[in-house]
Amino acid sequence: MTMVGILSAFSILAAQPAADTSGLGLFWNMADRIQAGFVPASTDWDVMFAHPGYAQIERSGQRRGVVQRCMRIVFQPDAEARMRELAEVTNPRTRRTCSHLDRVRERRRELSIMASDPRLQTAVQRGLDYARDYLPSAATGCAAPPVYIILFEDNGFGGESVATDLLSFMERSDEASERLLGHELHHSYLMRTTPPSTAPEADDVVETLRKMTWEGIASRIDKQQFFEPGFDVREPAMSETARQFRDLQTSTPARLAVIDGALAALDVSSPDYAAAAQVIGEQMPLGGHENGYYLAAVIEEEFGRPALAAVANRPIDFFRLYNRAASRRPTRFRFSPAAVNALARMESLSPEDPN
Repeated sequence: MTMVGILSAFSILAAQPAADTSGLGLFWNMADRIQAGFVPASTDWDVMFAHPGYAQIERSGQRRGVVQRCMRIVFQPDAEARMRELAEVTNPRTRRTCSHLDRVRERRRELSIMASDPRLQTAVQRGLDYARDYLPSAATGCAAPPVYIILFEDNGFGGESVATDLLSFMERSDEASERLLGHELHHSYLMRTTPPSTAPEADDVVETLRKMTWEGIASRIDKQQFFEPGFDVREPAMSETARQFRDLQTSTPARLAVIDGALAALDVSSPDYAAAAQVIGEQMPLGGHENGYYLAAVIEEEFGRPALAAVANRPIDFFRLYNRAASRRPTRFRFSPAAVNALARMESLSPEDPN
């Protein structure tokens, strides 16, 4: 093969993300030591969380503390103490993580087999295809991020890299796993192509709107299926999440009205961006997924997927495009003229990259 051919082949390979399971060994090593009666020190956990997959879940979701706590409970050698301490966990999210890791403990043999299943690599490739469907052209040209398959909770995080959970692959259908990866890969691509801020005074609001935009568009990848007939029966592991998401969709217009008020309050000579960002953040019970999905669905319905993808990294244009789409049906929520003026003011401070 010529040097040009070698370089071409390398560039093709570099563009394809691989399913990296190297973090699983660190997880099981820690689990085995706890089960043997070892009490890990902070420096021991540092080794595990230095792995890029575990570093990603801490960087994006601050999950180190809850994973440490649940691993200490779940893998302790005393079975009676384990059951008692699991029952004493009161925080709903911590309880879900501990329950997840308890199933990990019970299904270790199956997970060891699953770690080498070629479906993991297939899922990453299909996840990439799903992500690209909702990405602007400028974002699809960069190299694919690394994808780490680890064990922590039924979740995924996308940033500098993507991290998701092996047990989740076992408990979901192949399509649901692929779509979750698509959601997180979408985040990772956008993060790599986000332009630097040129208006720090408005950053608090712009970044909150960006989060809603990213989560809303990415949720079109993996949450449209929540509304399909029979989804809860087909995907029992996700039924609670799906029901919660559907319930929140019905109350989204009321939350958007509060957000509209916060944006409209910025249409003054001396806007308080920090206060507005706080109000907007308080109206994002699922971190922006629920509100953003509502807005993105209307845009895609009226203008199509390419138009939605084009504004994925331009939050102000995303909100304006929603208003245009919403105007086609009088019954839909629309942002007020004062809120739209405030968006224009923020755009003048920090012009959005047209790509």
